[in-house]
Amino acid sequence: MSRRLASVVGLSIVLAILTMPVSAWEIQVIQLGFDLDSRRGELKTIKGAFTTVDPWFLQLVRFVRPPWPVSVGNQASGPAGSRPLNREYPVRWSPTSTWAYFAFTFPVLGTDLEEWTGTWTARVIVDGKEAGSSIFTLAKGDLVEGVSRYEKDVVANRNSFWAHYYLGAVLAQAGQGDAAIQHLQEASKISKTSFWPWYTLGRLYQRTGKKEEARNAYSMVKGLLMGYDDPSLSRIFGEWAELHLRELE
Repeated sequence: MSRRLASVVGLSIVLAILTMPVSAWEIQVIQLGFDLDSRRGELKTIKGAFTTVDPWFLQLVRFVRPPWPVSVGNQASGPAGSRPLNREYPVRWSPTSTWAYFAFTFPVLGTDLEEWTGTWTARVIVDGKEAGSSIFTLAKGDLVEGVSRYEKDVVANRNSFWAHYYLGAVLAQAGQGDAAIQHLQEASKISKTSFWPWYTLGRLYQRTGKKEEARNAYSMVKGLLMGYDDPSLSRIFGEWAELHLRELE
């Protein structure tokens, strides 16, 4: 799913193209890197002549030459104090295709990753073995610019879940709690099955000392994740929500 990158988060990523020996199959990290447009506060993903903008760290992996591997995943480890992200995907492909690809996304805006700035290492895991790695740096962006950007998006797309969610998350980072809550709650009304606004609300309530509201928000996260279609992501955020609930005891 393509989404715009929140300008509150800046990533500088250097990714090398990784190739396996051409035998039964071949794997490549085809994303060449990220180029930061500091004037606009956006990240541009450069893949040759192709440019796009995404809200979260994205790593594309292309598989060619079947037989196909059984499983593929990403592991990311960051600076001291951060918690690792380990994700695994079942292989889905069409028998008529000569290749398949996976997009690994690591959420940043509105999550604990906002706080874990510094150097990260992302590894591609194929059938339990590391197939390659890349390094990226997570850093804060301009909050004022971020608020301005997403306020315009909400005006242009008043019924957009992502517009309200991103604005709420940016406002929460900027310390504008009341306004952040308004937009995050609006996002939760637009998409009643999404755990994202509830997780951000939990972090905001916890940071501002509203323990009961934080507990309720994290409990909502755990409930909504029970039916989430990405088990690796639901496990990560379910565990994080549980850790925060323990902190609130």
